[in-house]
Amino acid sequence: MNNIPKYSVVIPSYNNAKILPEILDALLKQEGSEEAEVIVVDDGSKDNTEEIVKDYPVRYFKKPNGGPASARNVGIKESKGDIVLFIDSDCVPQPGWLKAMTQPFENDKIDGVKGIYITRQKSITARFIQLEFEERYQKLSKLEYIDFIDSYSAAFRKEKLIEVGGFDESFPKADNEDVDLSYKLAGIGCKMVFQPSAVVQHTHPDDLIMYIKVKYSRAFWRSAVYIKHPRKALKDSYTPQSLKLQMLSTAGIWIGIFFAAVFNWNWWLFACLSLYIFSLLPFIIRVYGKDDRAESLAPFMLFIRSNCFLLGTLLGSIYHRLK
Repeated sequence: MNNIPKYSVVIPSYNNAKILPEILDALLKQEGSEEAEVIVVDDGSKDNTEEIVKDYPVRYFKKPNGGPASARNVGIKESKGDIVLFIDSDCVPQPGWLKAMTQPFENDKIDGVKGIYITRQKSITARFIQLEFEERYQKLSKLEYIDFIDSYSAAFRKEKLIEVGGFDESFPKADNEDVDLSYKLAGIGCKMVFQPSAVVQHTHPDDLIMYIKVKYSRAFWRSAVYIKHPRKALKDSYTPQSLKLQMLSTAGIWIGIFFAAVFNWNWWLFACLSLYIFSLLPFIIRVYGKDDRAESLAPFMLFIRSNCFLLGTLLGSIYHRLK
């Protein structure tokens, strides 16, 4: 490793000692790893993370538990490279990840790069989650520039991270703090691109209850982001507009059930059900042929997702505005 690396790869970690060796092994085998430093920021872990990391040629920092946003900010502060990459401590970079993530920066106009998830899980829930990502990846692939980079496979020019003040540490967990950072960078005119050849392997939630909890939490904390960046609630490069239509029609279905029972307004319920079915078409078209079994569950899973998003958005908006 050079004394002054070109790239700094930051891994915030909290009680993830079991998977860290696999992540570090994969990083150190990457093409171009001799130009990079790896920084592990231990966010107050209670497992043997420190003992594991000592066996690797990486830089290690331990801090009191404060959430991944604060851990990443430590990584930014301590980094020596002009390009700072982030990977989550439950993601394993696949061969070629480092090269793919850094190649776009050869263009001086590029300030940020986003990679993708894959999973090798067999559960139907995890496979459906992958389809959700595939839908969004297809949307991103059509855009020259994006305004949304997830922390699981992200890279930025360090100077830009410093300019916007890094991650907002008021986000207490790994949930939407990266969205907020992306919107801040887009707000100062940063050009960011999607790089589908930069792949990390992830373990998605593999049961329905965990899926429900994750989707509710995503909406709850996204409400905080939209309060800070209200224009992004209307449109960003990542969120399909059909998802918003699904949420709207789902709310209409519940209202329609009430109207049908009390006023015998069956037409309202029929109209909202029709709108919901129509709203599914973009998802079905985008993921068609990728996973037949998971696709067959789309109407059911998307209805669950819409309800989670509705409840999370409602309660999150109230909570964050009062806070």
